[in-house]
Amino acid sequence: MILESLREKKFSHSSINETAKELGDLSRTIISENFRGIFFRYYCENNYDLEKAVQQLAESNEETIIEKVKTKGSTYLKNIEKDLTNYPEKSFEEIKIQFASKYKNLPQKYHTYLDRIIRKKL
Repeated sequence: MILESLREKKFSHSSINETAKELGDLSRTIISENFRGIFFRYYCENNYDLEKAVQQLAESNEETIIEKVKTKGSTYLKNIEKDLTNYPEKSFEEIKIQFASKYKNLPQKYHTYLDRIIRKKL
């Protein structure tokens, strides 16, 4: 439902707030974190191919929509990569502890995808 609502709103700047209200006055964080998890899932399912994940997520040929989704997804990945540079010699288990805040609001069903991305980036 979240992804469909965001698609209907063409991933506009206000789409997170509008989706939160539309789905029963949910918090912005719930919508944002679910979208982040959905991105992680599509990214993994598309063999870590950003372009394919974005295309599948956007379900559109409109360049502006594709660019919005790509920018958001790229930001998620860059944040992980940036944080990983702080722990160059750590094991996955040690990094996962350090990344507790990245897991905190992310729905549990998406944790395995974040795990896979971290392992891939190590």
